[in-house]
Amino acid sequence: MGITPNDRYQVLAGGDLRIRGLTAADGGLYRCVARNMAGELSKSAELIVLEPPRIIELQNRTVDIGEDALLVCEATGNPTPTIKWRKINEYKFYNTGSPQGMKKREVGDRAGDSHDVYTPIELQPDGYEDVDDVDVHAGEDGADEDEPAGLTSKNPDDIEVYMMEGRDNALALRVRSAQRVHLSNYTCFAENKAGIDEKNAKIEVRFQPYFGPQAIRVFYTWMITENRGAPVNLTCFPEAFPHPAMTWRRHGAPVADMEPLYKVYGTYGTSNLRVTPQSVNDFGLYMCEAANDKGSSSLEVTLMRAYSPRQAPILSINQIYPDAIDLAMAPPVEDNVLNVTGYRVYWKRQNDQWESARSATFMIDQQDPLDRNGFRLTRVRVEGLEPGTPYEFAGTALNSAGEGTRSTAISRRTSEASAPQPAEVKSRMDSQYPDKYLLRWVVTSNGGSPINKYMIRWRKINFSNTIPPEIVGHTPWQTVSVEPPGNDEYKVDDLEPQSDYELEMVAYNRIGGSAPTRIQFKTAYGTKPPRPDRVGAAVGQSCNQVLLASVALLSTARLWL
Repeated sequence: MGITPNDRYQVLAGGDLRIRGLTAADGGLYRCVARNMAGELSKSAELIVLEPPRIIELQNRTVDIGEDALLVCEATGNPTPTIKWRKINEYKFYNTGSPQGMKKREVGDRAGDSHDVYTPIELQPDGYEDVDDVDVHAGEDGADEDEPAGLTSKNPDDIEVYMMEGRDNALALRVRSAQRVHLSNYTCFAENKAGIDEKNAKIEVRFQPYFGPQAIRVFYTWMITENRGAPVNLTCFPEAFPHPAMTWRRHGAPVADMEPLYKVYGTYGTSNLRVTPQSVNDFGLYMCEAANDKGSSSLEVTLMRAYSPRQAPILSINQIYPDAIDLAMAPPVEDNVLNVTGYRVYWKRQNDQWESARSATFMIDQQDPLDRNGFRLTRVRVEGLEPGTPYEFAGTALNSAGEGTRSTAISRRTSEASAPQPAEVKSRMDSQYPDKYLLRWVVTSNGGSPINKYMIRWRKINFSNTIPPEIVGHTPWQTVSVEPPGNDEYKVDDLEPQSDYELEMVAYNRIGGSAPTRIQFKTAYGTKPPRPDRVGAAVGQSCNQVLLASVALLSTARLWL
């Protein structure tokens, strides 16, 4: 059939054929005929129109437990798209089945005919098969059209994936004897050289409510006062489809909203019973019943009473100072459902009564170290003590239910007043500035007497090129005195960029000075800005010069008058 030029078909100079608004119907064999007085010549060419895949049939399926579920994914496109299935949120595709576990390849010969060849599927040790993309050209063998590119999985025994008979563009996924675990979305992918399409279909399996081993069957709360407890939510969350209706029971009778004791709430397959005990009689057994049109099940839960720690914590002395004592606290060795969250430490002078004792609360930090028995050690410091004075220390453990039993008291005498402990530098050893260094420090103990000054000195040093490097030169020391209170940092300035420095500091009280704290630091790379006092001196000198010049000119002017 000849082509008549129109709005879509246009024969260009030189014999080219232009087709506007190309559609799949334009694909096929075209013949070009050239004639003149000497004769006629013709050539044929095939136009292949690539169409991106489009999934045209994909429906959800709902079955009863034990029945087979079938999903069919049908897709159009040119060339015929490769179709594959996988379970949603899984990255491995199901393998398309073939007779006797063989892999089918459509092989073309030089004459253009094709036939199916089956070869064994070679699985990797982990049960998955690597399948590579294969480009197929006219006259070449070995085109793998039935296996999708990518990673495919060795199918579970209850999953079957196969091409629909007589439909090379439809791939079926069959779940044999569907169970609860099959209730999910499944994704169908259709892909060819023109693009990709994907859609989800859901298999819904109807089954009666089921409470698995993961269901919570024991809940805890505690009494805050004799007539009021801490609220707790009892949760009922069965596996079921369709979603069940749920009822709570206590001693066989339905539980309704009766605040403040009971509050029932929940949505979409979950029911919660909030219980706020009004007495110890509200602890005990509760029943959650769940029912749908496939049957019913029940879950028995127990509300148990929790208590504050019944045993005392383990308390030990770590370090003694004139004005402070360091303690280590470990939780009591007991079977308590509530974790210890902190400690309260009590202390008093040895001859005082416990009624006059002071106390402080310390919370457990999950970064605290573990002892050899696996218990988390919390290190605390009791400060504000008097030098050379005997004290008694005791502790209690805390949890959500309250404060536990007080430990046996430990007696210790603080050290006699002395010089302060050496300062501990908290600054980095490399300054972020080229001309200054911000020195920060803490002192663990003032020796039982207030610190009255810090002496800080520093000097620039030069290192040798040996390993390890040694100090081979330095500038004179520069010294300052910093007076507390409230001073725990000092800015060392007027330094040279990218230079090494040595620094010493000593803390003093009325008794004497601490051992010196020594550090070395390095300034950053950069340019040292001019000192403000030098800028002011230069400006002042210029102003004086201008003033003298003005006076000289004035004197000269008067002379000529």
